[in-house]
Amino acid sequence: MNKKLLSFFAVLAIFTMFAVPVLTLAQQNAPTQCTITKDVGITGCDKGDCIFNDSAAEKPCAICCLFNTLYTVIDWIFAILMVVVALMIILGAVTFVTSAGDPTKTATAKNYILWAVIGLVVALFAKAVPPLVKLVMGVKSA
Repeated sequence: MNKKLLSFFAVLAIFTMFAVPVLTLAQQNAPTQCTITKDVGITGCDKGDCIFNDSAAEKPCAICCLFNTLYTVIDWIFAILMVVVALMIILGAVTFVTSAGDPTKTATAKNYILWAVIGLVVALFAKAVPPLVKLVMGVKSA
């Protein structure tokens, strides 16, 4: 049974590896605009529709849309990690309280809390990604 399941997932992975790029490249037209929903902190990036045109100096839409997407993804990752951190701390606390002095359960509870704190640090570093990308790309902030 395990070999059949492993073979199925291997075939699925290979199919996905070849199918996803083909489906991605099947896009009919390139986008002509995007909607800025976040304050990305870049000069010329105001909230609202940003229409792509040749006057990049007037309004840098591509950079604005890139950072808008980056901020949106980072916000979602941060929210999900915060929920996971809270659940892991609660699980660690419950395990610690119900351990009744058992050293293995106490160690497990401490590890839950330790990994939750590490997850919190990772989430905070995720919030630092957009400013670092701006710095690397040399984008001027507003």
